[in-house]
Amino acid sequence: MTKLKRSEIPVIRRHQILKAAKKLLARQGYHDLRLDDVAHEANVAKGTLYLYFKDKENLVLEVMANLFDSLEKSVSAQTKAHAADPLKCLKTIIHEELAFFEKNKDFLMQTAHIRSHLIGRHSGNLLRERLVKHVTFVSGFLKKGIKAGLLKPHGALTGALFLTALIRTFMMKRMIEGPVGIRKTSEQLLRLFLHGLGKSGRKK
Repeated sequence: MTKLKRSEIPVIRRHQILKAAKKLLARQGYHDLRLDDVAHEANVAKGTLYLYFKDKENLVLEVMANLFDSLEKSVSAQTKAHAADPLKCLKTIIHEELAFFEKNKDFLMQTAHIRSHLIGRHSGNLLRERLVKHVTFVSGFLKKGIKAGLLKPHGALTGALFLTALIRTFMMKRMIEGPVGIRKTSEQLLRLFLHGLGKSGRKK
């Protein structure tokens, strides 16, 4: 067995704690989460846990930030492959977000209600900043689509918020109806975003 370097131990301990916290949050939610349970699940002393995280709020925020970091990296990498086609980029964003939800469904359902004031004003502000960053990223592709004549002229930021809300609506739909193919759902969601519910050729 390879002996760990001294410098590697803090990184591994931090990962163990975050992994344990995510697992327990997915099972029981924020309010029932106890740091004693996290320490036990991570196989570390409670005192060790406090060396890395000052309190429950800080720990949960880090778990959520790590998850969103992984989503952002995935979306960024996938959209680069279709940089010249803004509509393909939008479809990629939809696909990656739906796949992210499917992979982390239990955790996201348990933590959906704590993403603002319930875990503290500072944490709520940081999470809002992440949302603004994501919406701004999406709006960039909408601007490209408008410039290329692929989308009707509109406020790109409003369009990005609408797409984000639509993705979350489809997440709720999945919770109600059960799992559906992500590729098929992504195509359906993009059509709804691009064309709405109105019937073409309808008389005024």
